[in-house]
Amino acid sequence: SYDHLWEKTVVRRIEDAAVRDEPEAADDAAELPTATEHDAASLTPAPPAPEPAGPPPTPPTLPAPTTLQPAAAQPPGLGGLIDSVPWRTGGSGAPAAPSAPSLELPPSFNVPTVAEAPPASIPETDPDGFDGDHDGHTIMKSDLADMAAHPAPVPAPDAAAGPLVLARVCGRGHANPPTHAQCAACGSPLPADAIQVARPRLGRMRVSTGELVDLDQSLVIGRQPSVSRVQGGVMPRLVQVASPSGDISRSHVEVRLEGWHVMLCDLKATNGTVLVREGQPPRRLAQNEMAILLDGDIAELGDDVSLRFEEIL
Repeated sequence: SYDHLWEKTVVRRIEDAAVRDEPEAADDAAELPTATEHDAASLTPAPPAPEPAGPPPTPPTLPAPTTLQPAAAQPPGLGGLIDSVPWRTGGSGAPAAPSAPSLELPPSFNVPTVAEAPPASIPETDPDGFDGDHDGHTIMKSDLADMAAHPAPVPAPDAAAGPLVLARVCGRGHANPPTHAQCAACGSPLPADAIQVARPRLGRMRVSTGELVDLDQSLVIGRQPSVSRVQGGVMPRLVQVASPSGDISRSHVEVRLEGWHVMLCDLKATNGTVLVREGQPPRRLAQNEMAILLDGDIAELGDDVSLRFEEIL
C-alpha cells in the first residue's frame, strides 16, 4: 500500500470530482487585511470646484438616436461549452454563407430594367433519323446487306485522256516535247513554259503488210501475241502478224511508250530482232534489251515482216 506517501485513496463520483473545494483559497481570503477608516477617507474623492457665474452654455445638438435592433436571443443550451462541432453533426460540412444586406434606394432613384429576351427556338430533330454516335461517314453493319444488294456504280476510266506529260503547246494547240523550240506539226515557235497535258500520239508504226498503227498506247507484236503483265495500268494493244515458217515468236517484240519516248523491247524472241537505223549498221537486240526508237527506224522480225516507225516526235 502507498497510503503513507499520497494519503489514503478515496473513491468518489465523477460529478463530485469535477467540483472541488479549494481549502487553500479560503485560507488566503481570511489572511487579507481589512480596510481602515484612514484608508476609506483617502479613497473618497474630493468635491468638484464651483464654476464661475455666466450665461448657461447652449447644449449641443445631438443627432437623433438610432434604433438598435435587439440582439438575437441566444438559443438555449449554449453556454461555456459546446455540445458538438458542425462537421460532426451529420449536416453540411461548410457553414452557410451569411446573406448579403439588402440595399434600399430612395424613391427618386430609378434603376433601368433590362427587357428579357425571348428564349431561342430549338429546332426539332427526328429521334429516329439521328444517331449521336454516327458521323455520317461510317458504314454501319446493318447497312451492309443493303449495299450488297444495290452496289454503287463504278465510273469507267477515261481511256481517251491517256497519261499526262509536260509539254510546250503552240498557239494552234499542238503539244510538243519540252526539248523542242518549234512545233513539230506547224513549225510555229513554242512558249518557254511547259504545262501538263494529256499525252498526244507519238508517231505511227507501218507494218510491211500494209497496216498502219497509231502510237498512242503500247503495242505487243507477234504471231499469237498475249500479255502476261500490265505496266502503268494501261492494257497494251495486240498486233498479230503472219509467220508461215514460224520465224516470228508468239509474242516477239513490244513497242512501249514511256513519257515522250518510244521504246522497242525484245521479248526473248527465238530468232531475235534486228534494228536498222539510217547511217548505222544493223544491230541485233539481245533478249529483253530495250532501245529508244527514232523517226525512220526499222525493226526486222523474220519471214520478211518488218516494222517501220514514222512521225516520231
